[in-house]
Amino acid sequence: MAGVKDPQVQGSAETTAQPLGDDFDRLQQLILGPDYSRALRSIAAQSETDRVAAVVAEAIQQRAQTDQGVQQAIEPAVTASLDQMIQKQPHRITNVLYPIIGPAIRKSVAAALAEMMNNLNDILSQSLSMKAWWWRIAAWRSGISYGEFALLKTLLYQVDQVLLIHKDTGLLIAETNTESVISEDTELVTSMLTAINDFVSDSFKQPGSRIESIRFGEHTIEIIVGPMAVLAAKVKGSVTPALVNNLNETLEVIHQRFFSELEYFDGNKTPFTEAQPLLSTCLLHKAQEKPRRKPWLAYGLVSLLIIGCCLKFGYWWYAEQKKADIVQAIKQQPDYILINQSQTGKQLNFVLLRDPATPPPEALLAAMDTAPWQVGIEAHSAPLHPAAIQTAPEPTADQRWRELVANVQSTRLYFSVDSNQLSIEEANKIPLLVNSLESIAELATTLGIKHHQIVVTGFADPSGDPTANAAISRNRAQAVADLLTTNGLSENLITVWGVGHLNALDMPTEDQRIVTIQILSSEPASWTP
Repeated sequence: MAGVKDPQVQGSAETTAQPLGDDFDRLQQLILGPDYSRALRSIAAQSETDRVAAVVAEAIQQRAQTDQGVQQAIEPAVTASLDQMIQKQPHRITNVLYPIIGPAIRKSVAAALAEMMNNLNDILSQSLSMKAWWWRIAAWRSGISYGEFALLKTLLYQVDQVLLIHKDTGLLIAETNTESVISEDTELVTSMLTAINDFVSDSFKQPGSRIESIRFGEHTIEIIVGPMAVLAAKVKGSVTPALVNNLNETLEVIHQRFFSELEYFDGNKTPFTEAQPLLSTCLLHKAQEKPRRKPWLAYGLVSLLIIGCCLKFGYWWYAEQKKADIVQAIKQQPDYILINQSQTGKQLNFVLLRDPATPPPEALLAAMDTAPWQVGIEAHSAPLHPAAIQTAPEPTADQRWRELVANVQSTRLYFSVDSNQLSIEEANKIPLLVNSLESIAELATTLGIKHHQIVVTGFADPSGDPTANAAISRNRAQAVADLLTTNGLSENLITVWGVGHLNALDMPTEDQRIVTIQILSSEPASWTP
């Protein structure tokens, strides 16, 4: 009986289980509410793809912060995709990278050219020709290397015409040329260039090969090929790296500005009107400078002028030296006293006082080489030796001092109106003054007088204004002081003073235009008055 179920019991159990399920649903609705049911229905309506797409970006970002698992997982797939794309559509990658890779390639080429230039500079620096030396000087002045300057001097080119051709169709997009070039059928030219390039590619079984330049006569067609356009330049002369670099840069700019127009070109040239200024920048002209003729005449005149100035200066220096020698020779004569000297052109004039016993000045001039000067001497006889003027027995030292001081201080030197030059009669007093002052200096040492001073004072008459009178009185005193120092007296003993005119109405004016000499000294206490 154990294996037999009671129908009544079984039915009762099934009846009891059904109400339990309904009660559970009602309990979920009571606890979670109606939003839970709507959320379940929304989740059930979404596919697995939509649910993953909603969180995949955040999930990858969060996982990348933890480790490199995502990068390692997708790297093989990305690499395979790039390889497949490059194999199927290589031109797409080339078109995208062309504007970026071009400048990098040019930079590398520029570095290679700079290295080549340095090597060439080392080679050319060994040249010893005259032109090479002139080029070295010009390169130094220009601030560039000798090799670069030599290349610039030897290269010559001119771009006459530039054509922009669509690469795939071979159609002419834009063109420009110089005024001196007669524009031919450019469409025919572009077709020929395309045909030649296709012929070379087919003949040599190299689809990627192309013609870079075509030379005919003195002209060269330089061809620069880009991903979607070709730039052809007609060059007269040599094609330099700078010219090729300029063409490459222009073609790169055209690809950057007209990328879409080039990719979907249908024969309409209107969108490429703005490319005309870019093509005009390729019309370069590099002409070799004509050798400038040296201004030999100007160089010769300047050289003659410099030589003449040097000769004139040398002659002047020689003449001044000779003049100084002549004056020194006259001053060194013991029996001559120089009163005045002047110069008129090449004529030197001297006024002298000489002792009657001395030979005439002509004998002095005969023994001297006075060239280039002509010397004229006006000599006046005067007793210059103390023995000639001493008439009394030799007095004592202190008596002699007083006598000499009195004679000096009583001497008056007279001047003419508005003049500071002594006449010959007045200049004859200078030798006696010089002898007396020299004797006073010797007696000062003998008598133990440590301090004595010669004061030369100038005066003027009241005919002029006070300022002029003070100036001319000073000049007269200075003229006498110069005669004293010229004839051997020390400048340290002489003091010059100009006091202007005297306020003496009863004195004749000629007696007011004078110079006096005073002796100031400290006398020993042993002297008796």
